[in-house]
Amino acid sequence: MSSINASFARVPNALASQITRRSITAANVELLNAQTQLATQKRVGKPSDDPVAGSLISVLDQRLATAAQRSRNLSHAGSALGTLDQSLDEINTALQEAKGVASSQIGTGSDSGIRSSQAAVVGSLIDSLSATLNRDFAGLRLFGGAATGSAPITSFFGGYRYGGQGDGLRTDLGSGLEFPITIGAESAVGALSARVRGDVDLNPVVTDRTFIEDLRGPGGDLMGLGSLVVRVDDGTPPPTDVTLDLSGAKTLGDVADAIESAIRTADPAALTGAFPAGASFSGERLQLPGVAAGYTISFQDGPVGAAAQALGIDGFNYDAGNPVSTVAGVVLNPRLTDRTALGDLAPA
Repeated sequence: MSSINASFARVPNALASQITRRSITAANVELLNAQTQLATQKRVGKPSDDPVAGSLISVLDQRLATAAQRSRNLSHAGSALGTLDQSLDEINTALQEAKGVASSQIGTGSDSGIRSSQAAVVGSLIDSLSATLNRDFAGLRLFGGAATGSAPITSFFGGYRYGGQGDGLRTDLGSGLEFPITIGAESAVGALSARVRGDVDLNPVVTDRTFIEDLRGPGGDLMGLGSLVVRVDDGTPPPTDVTLDLSGAKTLGDVADAIESAIRTADPAALTGAFPAGASFSGERLQLPGVAAGYTISFQDGPVGAAAQALGIDGFNYDAGNPVSTVAGVVLNPRLTDRTALGDLAPA
């Protein structure tokens, strides 16, 4: 019930009417809120109704959702581990059968026909083992470690290759419950084979087809070349310098052709013979077999990059008696790649 404060001796009728309407409106709002709470069975319908209670409810809802999700995770993990345990039992059974077959073929009493049939049995056991290791549960490859999206065991050139990673996939099970629900094939069937390493240096030879990016060079890997300065000296000062841009060269053949063209441009008489016999790479070094008598050709790094140093041709004077650099440790040292031809190998 509304009333006018006694401190006001006299008030206008408009003010009295406004106070009364405000009181009625507030009462109606309270009745509406009470009706909403009774209908929804909720004291707080939205956070603005009670910010403090709303924040507490939000925290409780988050905790309840987390607990529910962890409960589902735990149920899923239990089912996955159950399937994993069954698969491990099948693997053990297959290995025991293979061991029994191998033991039965030791000694006398077994001819080639029997061993051939038993080999077929072992082959079927291997196929069964591969299928078991590729088993999935709800889209998870149980033996793929942390890589559960694809089959961990695949055929590879008559053998099998393992493509899994890590020791297992973990899920949120709450504090104190930290264990994988998948495992790697290494844990299931033993250690993986180590990488096969040879004891022979295949030592690919340098050819015109050798790519620049396949060279290790005297200063390290060559991912590209910059520029170099070709100096042609006929014995009469001053020598002629030509700046050569090798940034577009892809192979050593491109480099040799560019160097020979630069030399012939600087002085056509500097090289004997016809193009392209004046420059090549031999024994992992640049060779200039056609330097004319009385001429000296040298190289130094240009304004961009260190091409001369990378190719091992800086600091040496090429002439008719010294067509190949004799500086130690400046070989190009090409690496073996999938582009290397068998005929380009020179095993040491």
